[in-house]
Amino acid sequence: MPKDWDNIATRALVGGAASRLSGGKFANGAFTASFNYLLNDLGKHEYKIRSRLCDVGTAGCTLLEQLKIVDRNSTPIVGYAGGPVEGQNDLLGLTGRTNPITHRVDYENFRITNTTLEGHAYNPGTVVHQLSIENETRFEYMNPNTRTVQSIFLTTTGTGVGAYGTLNNIVGVSIFNFTHSMSRHYSEAYIQAQPYLSKSKQ
Repeated sequence: MPKDWDNIATRALVGGAASRLSGGKFANGAFTASFNYLLNDLGKHEYKIRSRLCDVGTAGCTLLEQLKIVDRNSTPIVGYAGGPVEGQNDLLGLTGRTNPITHRVDYENFRITNTTLEGHAYNPGTVVHQLSIENETRFEYMNPNTRTVQSIFLTTTGTGVGAYGTLNNIVGVSIFNFTHSMSRHYSEAYIQAQPYLSKSKQ
């Protein structure tokens, strides 16, 4: 049985009111909203986000260098500068509570795994950030021909079973879209800085 009956009651009230305003019966709307909550929010969640970071062969665009950039941004609400640390991290919650996770970086497979611990709002759940090199076909501007380019892609997958399944899908995508946005930003900045970094080493 669900623990948060207040959330079910809230959805029933909102669903009933919406149904009444649209000319339907309050009871039907309340039942539908509550049933959807039970099916969705107390079931499994799963989402996936994919982004291209850079083109292989460009200075600074290696799996290892990009992994370090993604790692720094892999938990956007970790709560302190420098990104997460290996092992347990306490993420900031909207209600002031901490949401503990374990953070692991696999340098051989270029993978970052965050797993929720007891006390996390979305426990049990796992988020995996995977880097890969893939071929990408591109069209040239003002040119009918295409070319194939090898690029580094970041794929983030979130999975889990527990309360707030629907909310987790919404929040997870929002949070880790930010991870992708920041990773692309820092990747571009890092690559653009390579000529200056190489000169400073000479």
